[in-house]
Amino acid sequence: MLHCCCAPCSSHCLSVLAEHFDITAYFYNPNITDYDEYIKRFHELDRFVHEVYVEGVDVELAEHEPQVFLDMAKGREDLPERGLRCYDCYKLRLEKSAIHAKENGYDVFTTTLSISPHKNADWLNEIGAEMSRKYNIDYLFGDFKKKNGYKHSIELSKEYGLYRQNFCGCEFSRRAAELRDEKINKKLLTAAINLTSEHRESIDIIKDWKNILELLKDDEDMMQLVESVKERGVITPATVRQKEDGRYELVSGHRRKRACELAGFETLRSEIVDLNRDEATILMVESNFQRSEILPSEKAFAYKMRLEAMKRQGFRSDLTSDPVGQKFSVEKIADNSNDSKTQIQRYIRLTNLVPELLEFVDEGRIKMRPAVELSYLDEDCQRDVVDEIDLNDATPSHDQTIRMRKLFNEGNLTTEAIHAVMSEEKPNQKEKIVLRGDRVRQLIPKNIPVSQTEDFVCKALEHYNKFLRNRAERDSR
Repeated sequence: MLHCCCAPCSSHCLSVLAEHFDITAYFYNPNITDYDEYIKRFHELDRFVHEVYVEGVDVELAEHEPQVFLDMAKGREDLPERGLRCYDCYKLRLEKSAIHAKENGYDVFTTTLSISPHKNADWLNEIGAEMSRKYNIDYLFGDFKKKNGYKHSIELSKEYGLYRQNFCGCEFSRRAAELRDEKINKKLLTAAINLTSEHRESIDIIKDWKNILELLKDDEDMMQLVESVKERGVITPATVRQKEDGRYELVSGHRRKRACELAGFETLRSEIVDLNRDEATILMVESNFQRSEILPSEKAFAYKMRLEAMKRQGFRSDLTSDPVGQKFSVEKIADNSNDSKTQIQRYIRLTNLVPELLEFVDEGRIKMRPAVELSYLDEDCQRDVVDEIDLNDATPSHDQTIRMRKLFNEGNLTTEAIHAVMSEEKPNQKEKIVLRGDRVRQLIPKNIPVSQTEDFVCKALEHYNKFLRNRAERDSR
């Protein structure tokens, strides 16, 4: 049984779970005190399910119980969102769901709430574990926002025209959303009055570079930027250039533009500059490198774009027939970078990776040197490597990637060879210990802070080992 809060959040969760379970989408949200809003969200969920799932998914509407939420929230009306009031709101919904699941013979229950970047997945899993113990029914632990889950929910919402709201459902979040909108409108009006060389251009006519667009992630950092844009507007204007066809091309401010789109803005505060394509490319790269955090994939495509722009501008940088020229141009880039020319060349090699491997690099699961070696394999071999990573839950070492590249150059890198190389036990993977979080959590007293969990477990193991030694000594007498 899947507790559902709304159709957009449920869309991705259902797409994941429907492959493995028969599901009842259980709509129970007493925090939505407005009955019309309650029914509207339920009808959207019901419509989506019946449009997408012919069988395997049912929808059930729980009784509207706003007073239950209001009684819980009494005296805590002024608490900020994501505080204790929200924790107890999660608890209300999950306990009701656990009881319903147990009484109606379901095997397991979970909730869609973790897909929201505004919801604390650790809290939800903690409460789920508590309800599982209390009512003797399994809870499916998870965090649906991971692996671009939230992004997928947005895509599905657009595809099916789902009603999306800008507040969680309770009157407190609605009030906060209204205040944000009021502040934004005031700031937009002030900005419009004070425009000089700045413009507010329609987002629809401002186009991104394809590579940059693909790298943008609707992750937690992006959601924080969305909230900032909603509250304060776009403080620093984006930079655009006007193309020959009258449309605009975004030079810097790609994250700000995406945040405005997610916030529902139709215009983007922009500054128009007179640059050709290559000049704009170089400026775009330089502006993106000024960010405090930049992913390896972003660096890779940025360096590649700048190198190609420099080549078109007349630098000796022929990549195919003049290796001296390539070195010269990379050195030019290195002069204005914190990376050496060798490191820049490594970054550029990453652009030859399939998206799955590039994501592993961004996540830190694959280091730079092994990733570079893998970039010399063709697409089919790279995807075989991805399959082996998923199968073994382990990424290849630098030595393993060197051997795979050598086999590839010799024409001997088959699927079987990749499996043989990656199945080898690596020194850093020997005696790998995996502890289920939910099982460990049940054994630790609630008064132990999370920060002290490791220390508690180690001390418990020390005492247990001492017990085993003492018992062994007694048995040997």
